[in-house]
Amino acid sequence: MPISIKIRILILLILPHLFCFIIFPQNGNCQEVSLNNTSTYNKSSERFEWIVFVVANGSTLDSIMAVEYTLHPSFPNPVVLVTNRQTNFALKANGWGEFYIYAKIFYKDRRVERKKHWLILRR
Repeated sequence: MPISIKIRILILLILPHLFCFIIFPQNGNCQEVSLNNTSTYNKSSERFEWIVFVVANGSTLDSIMAVEYTLHPSFPNPVVLVTNRQTNFALKANGWGEFYIYAKIFYKDRRVERKKHWLILRR
């Protein structure tokens, strides 16, 4: 393999990590943050009990102050602020249909990250 290709590959492998240290010099943390959910069907109510939560490594979760979830407008209180790190900022609710959940993730260093997650309901 020619040396120029090896150098390009090396740059492509190192550059993202270098970028993390430039943007986040305190810890170089560029951990991807995502949302996920679980669900169970309740036959008696004919509704799903579901939980949406943040997925990230421990140090990233520790750097989060709160998560503001925005649910479907049909919910009585569609905007909910969660501050419990021990539950990965989980929000429990119930309903009958799937929809996008929007999240604003507030970091302790004052950054705000926006995410969206399609709520998946499975029997």
